Amino acid sequence: MVSTYEEAVEIINNYKKNILCVISDVKFEKGGVDDEDAGIELLKYAAQSFKYPVPLLLQSHDITNASRAKSVGADFINKNSESLSMDILNFISSPGFWQFYF
Repeated sequence: MVSTYEEAVEIINNYKKNILCVISDVKFEKGGVDDEDAGIELLKYAAQSFKYPVPLLLQSHDITNASRAKSVGADFINKNSESLSMDILNFISSPGFWQFYF
C-alpha cells in the first residue's frame, strides 16, 4: 500500500512480475498535491505496464466514478457500500482474477 502516485508507479515498475492486481482510490497525491485524476492515471499506467492483463479495481465514495473505471478497463467498488468487504472478496474471487498466463 502506498500514498502517492509516484510511489505506486515505483512499486509497479519494481514488482510487476509479482503483482496480481492493482487496486486504487480515485483521488490521492500526485506531484505533491491531491489529484482528482491520480487513480485513473495510475490504472492507465498499470494497464500499459504489464505483459498480460492484470485485474484493475477503482474504489471511490462517488459512484459517478464507475464510468471512469470502465473507461480504463477497471472494475469499480463503491466505498460507501454496506457490503464493501464482500465486494472486494467477489473481485478477488472472480474468474478474471485467476486467469494466469504462462
